[in-house]
Parts: sequence; structure tokens; C-alpha cells
Amino acid sequence: MTQMTTHIPKITVQSTIHGKYTGAGLSTEVYDAIALGKINPRLFDEEKALFNSKWFDYRRMHPVEATYLFAACYSHAYAASSIKRTGKYSPGIRGSRDIFSGKSTNYQALWRARQQADRLGIPYPVFCDSGMAHAERLLWQRPPRPQHLCCDALQVGIIEGWLDAIKTSVRVPYDAWYRLDNFEGHPYQVAYQDWLCEQIKERRHQEYALATCIFMEKVLSVEVAAKHFPPEVVRRAVDLGCEM
Repeated sequence: MTQMTTHIPKITVQSTIHGKYTGAGLSTEVYDAIALGKINPRLFDEEKALFNSKWFDYRRMHPVEATYLFAACYSHAYAASSIKRTGKYSPGIRGSRDIFSGKSTNYQALWRARQQADRLGIPYPVFCDSGMAHAERLLWQRPPRPQHLCCDALQVGIIEGWLDAIKTSVRVPYDAWYRLDNFEGHPYQVAYQDWLCEQIKERRHQEYALATCIFMEKVLSVEVAAKHFPPEVVRRAVDLGCEM
């Protein structure tokens, strides 16, 4: 990332595959300018390693855009927890406000919390919702702030929430780039298919999950499945797929 003088426009709410959130869909140059002007270089230097661990939907996103998305997920989770606790709506982050126009301590905390989600490879909604839920179980008086989501007390609940999520359903990225009709052999696409197969191996009835991924979600090929599973499992999955 090089020094630049890019004008930073007023940030507004835009719609993406992840829904509507402030700071979505801007140019790389604008995101770079925000990072250069707002983020501690040491924090930004950690981003390179995170591209190989973060949830697959975020691997093609600029870290600044990902932080905007994380902020939206956090605000939604905070509001849900606040309503559950008090019956009153409180978003944690005000409306469509640009987080990077506020206090440095606030957006730096959001950045660090987002990085923690990326280290663990957990989708941001799951990370934030699980953190809020575990804080409730621990009888915290208030929903956790972004910096609290990184504390040891909540990490156990966050990780458990993610493990429960992937046990109960096949996790498919929102990004259609991971579907077979867009497959181009990119390392992220290959990594997702390998990750998916490892998750399916943990299931009792592997053929059902395979059939779903191959024939319904179309994120896994029969050829790749055959590299990970016994022939009889793949054959049963194909038979099931023909009925879908």
C-alpha cells in the first residue's frame, strides 16, 4: 500500500451481498486512504496473514470494508441483546454513522475485534451473536463492547457458537464466486472445498451433506468429493442427488 492523497467521500449506506451497511462498495483507493489516515500501521501489517484464516466470504474484501461490515454485524447483535435484556432498542453504533469519523479508540477496537474473528475463521454475525449470547449466560449487566469480544471470558462461548453452527448446517459462502460455475482454481476456492470436506467428515451421514453441497448448493464437485471420501459414500451421495 503506497502513500496517496485520495479524497475520502462521505460514507453512506449501500447494499451488497451481505445486506445494507455503511462503507460498502467503495474503491480500493478510498479504503487505502482510510487505512493510511486512521489505522495504526502495526495493526494493518497483521492483515496479510489473516487472508488465509478469515471466513471465505471476506477473503476478497479490503480490511477497511471488512471492518465496516463487522461494525454492522456488531451493531445488529448489540441491538438484539439490548432488546432481550431491557426491551429497548440500542444499536451500540449509531445508525448509518461512518465509524471512522468517530473516536479513534472506537474504530481501533472494532478493527481488533474484526481481526480476532478473522484469526478464528468465524463469520462476523456468528462471532458477534455468540459473544453477546455468552455474555448473557455469564450474567454481564450490559452487552459487550467491541473490545470485550476479544477477552478470554467470551472466546470460549464464541468458539462454541461457531462449532454448533457448522454442526447443524452446511456453511456456504454468500459470495457466488465459490460456486462451481465460477470456479477457476484460485487457492481460496480450493481451500473452501477442502474445508467443506473436512466438516462433512465429522457428520454421521456424510452422503446427505455431500449430496446437498454437490447438487443443491453446487459448491463441491463429485471429483473433489471422490478425493476425500470412500467410493461407496460418494456413490450414495450421487444417488441421493438424482432425487433432489
